[in-house]
Amino acid sequence: MNPVSLQVHLREIGVPPQRGRTSAIRQLVLQAPAPVIAKALGYHDKTAPPPGH
Repeated sequence: MNPVSLQVHLREIGVPPQRGRTSAIRQLVLQAPAPVIAKALGYHDKTAPPPGH
């Protein structure tokens, strides 16, 4: 399954993909330090939005 087909399936069952992505990232941050997660996801500490935005 690729990201596009997964997105289509999520929308078909009523799950907004962006909300799911945000929840998944928040769960990751609970399990590991934020800088580690940011680096793994390709974010930079100078360009990533502050928490809650």
